[in-house]
Amino acid sequence: MAAHTGQIITLDQMMNCPAPLQLGPDGKYPIPEPGIKKDREY
Repeated sequence: MAAHTGQIITLDQMMNCPAPLQLGPDGKYPIPEPGIKKDREY
């Protein structure tokens, strides 16, 4: 997270940060679509 944002991150900040990806209703994570979906990074 620190390398990605370029900021100093404390352990408390890291532990209280929500996951950037959430499971879908089918119990699976979304499929990455680089170049198609530009509103998120993964």
